Amino acid sequence: MRIWLWRLGLLLIALTLWEAVASMLNPILYVGPSRLPGALARVLATRDLPPLAGHVWLTMGEIAVAYVLAVAGGLWVGFLLGLRHTVGRIYEPLLATLYAVPSVVWYPSLMLCFGLGPASKIAFGFFLGFFPVTLAVLVGELLGARAGLGYVINYAYGLMMTAEYAALVVLVAAAVLLLDGAGALIEARVKRWAG
Repeated sequence: MRIWLWRLGLLLIALTLWEAVASMLNPILYVGPSRLPGALARVLATRDLPPLAGHVWLTMGEIAVAYVLAVAGGLWVGFLLGLRHTVGRIYEPLLATLYAVPSVVWYPSLMLCFGLGPASKIAFGFFLGFFPVTLAVLVGELLGARAGLGYVINYAYGLMMTAEYAALVVLVAAAVLLLDGAGALIEARVKRWAG
């Protein structure tokens, strides 16, 4: 309980500082947290942006497929390399090198192979793994997709709808925190069950 109070206190301090700094700057470019609820309501009601619900469901489906593929492929390769010591020693430098390449470098190649549709976003998410998948599908959408939550964020940014853009980014951050919290709860239960 004490950790949650510290986290809440830190969040309140961050929001207060954010509000103070934003109030001193150009309101067209800098949005304080007090403007976010109204902006999110406008995102849900406005006709200036693509309808949000369909894009959210599309993004969630892509994240789920990429996660399942990443877990299945990662477990299979991990077991193979872990159980076969020689194979692991042969492929470890190659895997370390591929992992060290910045993730944004992969996306243009994946777009060439899979196009601008969901396949390239799923492939990109597959390469990055679980929590990065949440952001990677969005990066794929921001860079060149025609649908999904990242597309709506990019659309709002392009129209200089700064408050709506910030509200969508905060919405994504909250979703990532919820997924992280759910993962932590699952991990704690598995640890208790295992021993």
